[in-house]
Amino acid sequence: MFPGLTGTNRSDTLIELVCGILIYGVVGQVVVLCFFHDKASTSIGWWIGVLTAVLSAYHMWWGLDRALDLDEKDAVKSITSYNMLRYAVIVIIMGIVMVTEIGNPLAAVFGVFGLKAGAYMQPFIHKRKRR
Repeated sequence: MFPGLTGTNRSDTLIELVCGILIYGVVGQVVVLCFFHDKASTSIGWWIGVLTAVLSAYHMWWGLDRALDLDEKDAVKSITSYNMLRYAVIVIIMGIVMVTEIGNPLAAVFGVFGLKAGAYMQPFIHKRKRR
């Protein structure tokens, strides 16, 4: 599914990060089902955001992996351009959600926060995986 995700190297961190994002997604889905009236729209927005977070994590890993092979000046330029691209794509996805009303835009934004939640959970997932 993800090219280059074999062996025990930097890709382990990506897998642990994605696991954290998905745990966040499942917990958030339970909250949506328990506390929101418009469950369908909120769930769709939520999972669009979570999927965006997963794709952002993969893109971040991919960009960092490429930049590690460059000298410092080119690496900074490369990472900056990848960050700008990633942010632009997130803004476009959120715009599409708002314009098409395919899902709840606020839920989509909170779904993207799964990237941050996954980053906080990654050390705990890593420790559990080691046992």
